[in-house]
Amino acid sequence: MKKIFKIVIFLFFLVLAIFSCAKGIIKQYVVNTVRKSYFYEEQSATIGEILNTITKNGKWSYTTDDGIMIVHFEGNRNDKKMKLSFFITNFAGQRIFKLISFSLGENLLNSENGVEEIPDMLYGVYLKEKR
Repeated sequence: MKKIFKIVIFLFFLVLAIFSCAKGIIKQYVVNTVRKSYFYEEQSATIGEILNTITKNGKWSYTTDDGIMIVHFEGNRNDKKMKLSFFITNFAGQRIFKLISFSLGENLLNSENGVEEIPDMLYGVYLKEKR
């Protein structure tokens, strides 16, 4: 009986460890869908490179609800919190994403009020700071 209990405990922790590792791998894959991509093909820097250059203390995360995945980025820019959120979907076997919100301090832009201009703005800031 004692041996069976030890085996059950061991199997429980083994499953827990496997689940934790798998969750980390999935997180990296989902986040890298955005971080290692480009806003536009003609740009010379990935989204991750742009955000790492223009912000400090950047952190990536993602949330999922009913199969909808949102990748989040938070960092500091000139003592203000910068946040971006990207919607990710699967289209014809390819993961694609779209910037859905951007905030810098108290200013919030989303798909209804001008977030489409943010990629160009961020890339321009990146190019200036890269010099």
